[in-house]
Amino acid sequence: MELDISIWMFCLVISSFLLFLTVYMMIILSDLESDYLNSRDCASRLNLWVFPRILMQVSHSAALLIGQNWTVAFLSLPFTCLLLYRRGKQKPGHSGLFDPTEIHNRLVLRQNLMECLGYMAYHLVSFFLYMYFMVGTLTGGDPTNPAKDVPW
Repeated sequence: MELDISIWMFCLVISSFLLFLTVYMMIILSDLESDYLNSRDCASRLNLWVFPRILMQVSHSAALLIGQNWTVAFLSLPFTCLLLYRRGKQKPGHSGLFDPTEIHNRLVLRQNLMECLGYMAYHLVSFFLYMYFMVGTLTGGDPTNPAKDVPW
């Protein structure tokens, strides 16, 4: 019971950090798109947060696996694997996951914006899902099986 509460709390906090980080990345990419920011500054600001983002996402998925929340963990794993795949696919010689010479390309910029939108939707849904599970665990009920009898 206490392990479940601490895992839901940890996932809630990590999910909120990842949500704010994704919103920040979306703002930076939008600034690049509207030419408020040059591509070198944009890439350096985004590359600063690549490793912490991967670390938080991996620890988030690991916490769900440790807590044996299989359904939620399997929903989380594709997003974690996508981040790890993109980091592993990074070409040698690039300055990071976001390269200043390629990020200003319209197709690459749109792809990064769509990826941020997908991650933003995932983190927003997971934030409220973890809050629901945490409150359900704190109140003593099983969050996956709601009560069958209605008091009124």
